[in-house]
Amino acid sequence: MLGWYCGYVVHNESQKGVFPANYITLKDYILEKQGVMENIIPKDKPLVTEIVEKLREYGDILKMLYLNRDQKFLNLVGFMYELMDYRQKIMYDDVTPELIHTITAQITYWNRVLKLDVTLRNERGDRIEEDELTIVEIYEKHMDSCTKPEIKGETQGFRNDNSQNYSDIYNLFVNFKHGVLEAFDQCDAVLSLYDATTDSFISESIQISLNDKGMPVDLAKDIEYDALFADLDNNDINSKLFLVCQLVRIGIMHPKSIRVRDQNDLMAVLNRHKDPKTSGLRRPYGVAVYDLKNTFAEKVDNNDVPMHVVSYDNESLYSTIKKAIRISAEKKGASESVWISLKLLRGYHKDLRRTHPLLIKQTTKIIGKFGFPEVIVPGDDRNDIFVTIAFAELDKAKKGKQKNLQLSASVIDAKGNNLSNGINMGKNECVSTYSSVVYHQENSPFWMETFKLGVIPDNYKDLHILFYFKHRHTGEVKDKDSRIFAFSYLKLTNPDSAVIGDGSYELIIYKTDKPLKVTPDIYLSNPSTLNEVINGKDARFPNHDIQFNTKDFLSIHIRVCSTKFTQSAKVLGLLKWNEAICKPKTTIKILENFMDAEKSEIVKFLVAILDIIFRILSKSDQSGILPYRALVFILCTIEGEKFRGFKKVFDSFIENHFKETSVHLKLLTDIKNVLAKEEKGVPDTIKVLQPLLRLAIKSEKLNERQNERSGSIKKRFITKLIDVLSAINNLMPIKSEFLLSPQMEILSSYALYCKEILNVLSPHKLSDYVHEFLQNVPPDRLIESKLACLRNIVESPLFLDVDGRNKLMPDICQYVRILLFNMKELGPCYCLLKTLINKLQPRSADLKEKLGPTLNHIYNLVEFVLRPIMAVVSKADPFSTVHLNYATLMIALFSLLEKEHFSIYFASFHDDQDLVDLLNEIHTTFLELIRKPIYKSDWHIMLMSQNAIMLNVIRQCFTALTNYYLHDNEGRRFNYQLWNNFLQLSVAFVTQDVLHLEKYPFSKYRKILRSIISINVNVNFDKLIYNEGKFKINFIPGIVGPLLEVALLPNQDLRGAVIPIFFDMMCCEYSHNEENFNNVELEMIQRLDTLIESGEGDNQYKEMFREIMIRLCNNNITINPSLSLPFVETITLLIEKLLDYHTVHNTYESLHSRLHCTVNLLNFYKDISKDEMYVRYVYKLRDLHLEAKSYIEAGYTLLLHAELLKWNDTKLRSHKVYEYTSIDLECKLKETLYHEIIDYFDRGQNWEDAISICKRLAIRYEAEEFDYEKLSSILKRLAELYNKIVNEPIRPASVYYYVGCYGKGFPSFLSNKTFIHRGRPLEQIIDFQHRMQRIFPDALVLSTLDLPEKSKMESNKQYLQICKADPVCNLDQFTETQASERVKRYYKTNHVQVFQFSRPFHKGKKETENEFATLWLKRTILKTKYVLPGILQWFETANPEIIEIDPLEYAIESVQMKVQDLKDVIERAQQNPKSNINNLGLQLNGILDAAVNGGIAQYAKVFFTLKYITDYPDRESSINRLKELILYLTRVAEDGVEVHGDMVKTGAPSLQPLHDKITSNLVEFQEKVNGYHKPLYSVIKRKKESRTARRIASSKYLSHRSSILQEKSPTRTPGDDEDMFTRSRRSQSAGQLFEDPRFESDNNNRLNDGSSWYNNRRETISDSRSNPGSRRSSPRQSLTGDDLFKNNSLDYTPSKAKHDDSHLRLSVQERLTAELRLSASSTSDGDKDDTPSLPPKNASLQLSDIGSATIPTKPPRYRSTGIDGSSENYLSLSLTGSSHAGPLDVSPVLPKKTVPRRYNNSVEKKSNKNTTNDPNQTSTLEKRRSSLPQFIAGSVSSDENGTKKFDTQV
Repeated sequence: MLGWYCGYVVHNESQKGVFPANYITLKDYILEKQGVMENIIPKDKPLVTEIVEKLREYGDILKMLYLNRDQKFLNLVGFMYELMDYRQKIMYDDVTPELIHTITAQITYWNRVLKLDVTLRNERGDRIEEDELTIVEIYEKHMDSCTKPEIKGETQGFRNDNSQNYSDIYNLFVNFKHGVLEAFDQCDAVLSLYDATTDSFISESIQISLNDKGMPVDLAKDIEYDALFADLDNNDINSKLFLVCQLVRIGIMHPKSIRVRDQNDLMAVLNRHKDPKTSGLRRPYGVAVYDLKNTFAEKVDNNDVPMHVVSYDNESLYSTIKKAIRISAEKKGASESVWISLKLLRGYHKDLRRTHPLLIKQTTKIIGKFGFPEVIVPGDDRNDIFVTIAFAELDKAKKGKQKNLQLSASVIDAKGNNLSNGINMGKNECVSTYSSVVYHQENSPFWMETFKLGVIPDNYKDLHILFYFKHRHTGEVKDKDSRIFAFSYLKLTNPDSAVIGDGSYELIIYKTDKPLKVTPDIYLSNPSTLNEVINGKDARFPNHDIQFNTKDFLSIHIRVCSTKFTQSAKVLGLLKWNEAICKPKTTIKILENFMDAEKSEIVKFLVAILDIIFRILSKSDQSGILPYRALVFILCTIEGEKFRGFKKVFDSFIENHFKETSVHLKLLTDIKNVLAKEEKGVPDTIKVLQPLLRLAIKSEKLNERQNERSGSIKKRFITKLIDVLSAINNLMPIKSEFLLSPQMEILSSYALYCKEILNVLSPHKLSDYVHEFLQNVPPDRLIESKLACLRNIVESPLFLDVDGRNKLMPDICQYVRILLFNMKELGPCYCLLKTLINKLQPRSADLKEKLGPTLNHIYNLVEFVLRPIMAVVSKADPFSTVHLNYATLMIALFSLLEKEHFSIYFASFHDDQDLVDLLNEIHTTFLELIRKPIYKSDWHIMLMSQNAIMLNVIRQCFTALTNYYLHDNEGRRFNYQLWNNFLQLSVAFVTQDVLHLEKYPFSKYRKILRSIISINVNVNFDKLIYNEGKFKINFIPGIVGPLLEVALLPNQDLRGAVIPIFFDMMCCEYSHNEENFNNVELEMIQRLDTLIESGEGDNQYKEMFREIMIRLCNNNITINPSLSLPFVETITLLIEKLLDYHTVHNTYESLHSRLHCTVNLLNFYKDISKDEMYVRYVYKLRDLHLEAKSYIEAGYTLLLHAELLKWNDTKLRSHKVYEYTSIDLECKLKETLYHEIIDYFDRGQNWEDAISICKRLAIRYEAEEFDYEKLSSILKRLAELYNKIVNEPIRPASVYYYVGCYGKGFPSFLSNKTFIHRGRPLEQIIDFQHRMQRIFPDALVLSTLDLPEKSKMESNKQYLQICKADPVCNLDQFTETQASERVKRYYKTNHVQVFQFSRPFHKGKKETENEFATLWLKRTILKTKYVLPGILQWFETANPEIIEIDPLEYAIESVQMKVQDLKDVIERAQQNPKSNINNLGLQLNGILDAAVNGGIAQYAKVFFTLKYITDYPDRESSINRLKELILYLTRVAEDGVEVHGDMVKTGAPSLQPLHDKITSNLVEFQEKVNGYHKPLYSVIKRKKESRTARRIASSKYLSHRSSILQEKSPTRTPGDDEDMFTRSRRSQSAGQLFEDPRFESDNNNRLNDGSSWYNNRRETISDSRSNPGSRRSSPRQSLTGDDLFKNNSLDYTPSKAKHDDSHLRLSVQERLTAELRLSASSTSDGDKDDTPSLPPKNASLQLSDIGSATIPTKPPRYRSTGIDGSSENYLSLSLTGSSHAGPLDVSPVLPKKTVPRRYNNSVEKKSNKNTTNDPNQTSTLEKRRSSLPQFIAGSVSSDENGTKKFDTQV
């Protein structure tokens, strides 16, 4: 087919397009509705349509199950495939009720599992549309779905419409699998049910033949051996029931003379003895039992279960059963077993063949019980006579040899013929003879074997059973000649021609010693039982030698289960009644005897008996009332529970067989007489009154049809019928215990009486008697029965008549009203009211036409019972069934009301207060139902129906409020409470989740829109508010919150109607409250925070709100736009931040974004001074930090609230929070918060800030409160904190990382922004990067730190930049102190706001020979908005600055970093001598080994060449600085080698070769360094050094980074420096911290931050004087260069970095020099020539070749030792402790007395050792000293500017 079709996607109708015609298949359809609500339904079978809908619905759910890794995923996939198969089968095959039930049951199961909506279905399983049902019916369907068992695909008990409910009948299906036996013979397995409680079998048996292997003999014929044990009742299920399998071996009697050596011998013997005469003996083998308790209790299937065989115990098989039961209880196994499968089924067995055709086949044998079941089913014809051979007593008086007795039985007719099919042993075919089991040598065998008589002909009266005995020999020859030596018999009928009765019979055993052919003519004339002999009947055998002994007898049991034969002579007498023969007296006797007969015998011949009874009843009155009583007896019999199935037989009799035309008057007369005169006959008559009336009316109809002139007879009939009604009415007021039960029966059946009477009496006339009847019922008795009667009357045809309803409705409503107000009989009242409402709300047009007008009846119902029902709803337990039922009734009652009903009902209230109460009750009840839904979430149809009805009621209430309570008229005034309740109800209704259709899947959304219960939730709020006029101010600000709930709904129409109301409220408050609208503003802010946080609102609302409000503000003259527009912008910003907050809290798993959004809101509320909201989010932020165990941030966060509080006794108002409800004063709360903050800081190891808080509290306790007890406590806490700083293990230093978030895929508060993150303790950058990727799993980490392209920043993706950032700290407070490194380490990484990171790059063309020539460093400097750490672990950065560092300066920093790394390793080794030595060895080897220290050699090739100095003459000072750093690296390495040597000697002697290699490498490295240097120092003369000079001389040098900083900012003013680098005080914003007194010194006295900016890596070795006794303490003192160069100001900008160092500006020249006052030391004359002389006291040392602030932090020392052991001082150099190398500095030597003793002793020991062993040998230390550059005294000269400088030669 060519062409195209236009269509749309099923899941999205907005996606329309064209489709090729060859891909389209046209289907027939049904068009429902048109236009927007058009609904196209394919003309498929309803179940096919439902399956398709479910597959689409399950498909959407399947994706979510897969993403959530739900275990239901695979099961649902399998079920969807099953649904597809079902759909295919339904489309092409006939649909059976069983298949429909199977599919719908599985769909219902999966709907429950997946929590989908309940589907309404009828009894067949077809889906029902909600418009076909009333509200109460919908509710009942939902309730039924909850009560049904949740069994997947349950099909048990399903019945079609023509079937009756036999749910109390159980059936046990048994399938025999096989046996595992060692019998070596064929066996018979006899299966039956055994009741251990009564020790008897309760069912027939099935017999299965097995071969010698235990397998069924017919297995090759593909026959399944299964049986259904039918008609079990509840008593059987609850008893101790067992399935018993008796195993009987079929073979020979094994003689003792046969010796069997093995199995082969045994098989040979058995093969030789296959003679049919001797090999067919039934010998006992064993018993297997199975306890059915679990099968019955758990209602589960038992597939392939074993029944262990217990061997025959030489007594009897019956006694072996008890033994097997005992062994099975002990759970003992056996080697032999039989295997079966079991399944319990419920229902009538004939119905089960239809419902389970694959399980119960035509070949399945139905095994009945012994006797009729508890419920007799009509049509279940049985003709069974069971004979149980119990035991025999034979030759009891003789003590001779025991015999092997075999008992056989046959059915014999009068002629002596053996019926060929007379015996049924449980197999498929009948046999002529039954043979018992043969027990070895037992004259009194106990058999307990049962067989059933086979096909019994009609002339059963001439039949009898013949039993005969044989003695079976063990010898084969003798056994062939076995003959009958005794016999017994039993007739099947009694002398009265009735079939033999049930019971036990002891039969006479006739014996003969001679061979005798037993024929009936021999024994039939003789007695058969011992009772006959006892009664005097003699046995005579004149021609035969036959004897008997009364001690020898055979005991048997007879059970007759027949619907054809009767055992009752009384029933038989009635059946033989003949009018012509029987006289009245005989008839009376027959009837009297009949009423004593067994009821089970009566129902067998019900139709025949009824015919006879009515014949007797119609002929004459000679028998009196006795025929009526017999009829009542029969009807009472079939009314019993056991024979309830025969009601159908009776109904069929009336419709098809009843032809009597003259019994109607007689019946009514007898009924009236019994009710009026015979009190004893009243109960039975009342019990069957309905069928009696039915018979009488049927007879009257037949008479009227037969006799055309029956008018007078009909009048007589009507009169008698009315007399019967009057007699019934007169019975009701009588208070008699005897009549109580009949009265209850009358009430329960009265509607049935009315139904029959309506056939002859008009509804109008009958309703009068019904009214009289109801009035006669006592109001305080039989309440529940009366309610049931009223319910039946409502359901009867009488209620369909308008006149009948007019009389009955007031009685019904008034009676129910009284009961409801008294809260009595709520259950029956509910049943009555729901029936009444359903009747008044017909769904079909036919019913509406039959019902007629109902306006007045509905009004009567509302008038009488509406308010009582609402009272019950309000009083009942909200979780009770009563509350649920009556709430449904209330909704259903409102569904009956139309606009006219509401108008009439509201107008009927003349008392104003009554109407107010009614409206308040409606509002309160509805509001409670909305806020606490009574229906389950999957009851969607019920919920939508309820809301559709409630919406109609709300609108009608709005009309009533408008008419009566909006204006002051007609005596009614404006009622604020009513209007307020109504507004709350309206808002609650509109904001229900169930009405948010956009949240539903598309298929459900589409269905709701097209259904009859779709709801327009627009309640016209604009009209509602604008109509209130001058009363609007009363609703402000209370109405703001509810209207916000409505406005935030995703409904554009509602938003457009509600948003202008906000502006109207602003104008209203502005006009009434002195030109402000603060209440509206505050309420809106508070409610927005709550509502949006709970999930309401979206960006569309934000834009719509802003657009509408701005337009209204600009076009309004009431409020100045300058006041209203800022309010609009504030609210818009708040909505934006709240939406971010909600989105993050619901979509992001990590705390990262939640914390960020919380801080944003925190700052917003701080900016607009909303302290209450501010504090609320402070605690939310605190809780998030505690969740993440970020205790430092939690402390800073809580500090925000503490700073809002004051130290006064002001009572808390806005700052009161839920955690501290017991605290009322600000000062108390502030104190509590301080203690909590201290705890948080303590847990986060932020002891310094905890100390600051402790000091505040100490000042408070000491100077203001004078509370010395608290002061003592806080001082102790303070001491503990100080102690932790000093003695606790070293805290991990804070590490910081730079993170850039680029791309619009991030939330708006993160997109295209950069941050500094404080990492976790000991967190490496790779771990941090992984953590960021877990937070943002969709983000891509960029490999470069350059600013991303604009395309990436504008894309919807996420890009991350991550690198480590170094903090720029300020250590001003430690300039003139000797604080330990442990103290200073904290301030290097805390309280910082400036950070930097660097990356190398090649500028210009890269040098191929040496890359260091073009290797530059690009440094990025960042400043965060707030100080870290703070209330977040990260803060946004602003205005990053980038500087470039040239290759030479980069080389200087690299060497400085290498020095610092080596110093760190040495320090750790000194602090822990037992630590791993490998790290120190690797560091030293990496620096000193010529093969790996290529970096320094490359520096020399580039920067120490004549060409470089010639090309860059202005860089000479930087070159010298690099040389000095390399020289200092040599001295640090020397210290490291010394420490390494000590560690090798003490802990690792095996590493001595490595140490020797490192030492030799040190010497070689020193020689290379000497080659790099030129004369650098001037001559220094020694002077005596004062203590102050020594302290200054031992200080550390300023970092080289300070010069870089000054190079970056050459024109920075002091104020700018403070803004950029000076520690800022905490502001009152979100990033604010407490004020620290340590930072309150004058900024002019501080160092510029640049002097310590790059000191983040500096760690100073502790002064040896702090611990002079420690062997590992450093031998050198060191102070920071800040002490020496305080208040210097350097200028080093990037633009000047490329120029000569002469362009550097030195602010204070004197601050770049050091006055070195040195003390004189005594040395030998020989040493004076080699020792550099130091400048005199007060002389200044000018460093001409060193730039500003280039003094190293740790001066190296050159020391030599004389022969006398005296120590020579030597000059030392040091580096700064920062992460990058700083400039070199010159420091004076220390005097001899300041050198630690350890060092002197070690030197002396080395010297003495060398002297003692080898005088000519030079010590290692001397070699070391000789390899170092020697300083030669220089001269003082002046440069061009007249500045003095020292010239030093090395």
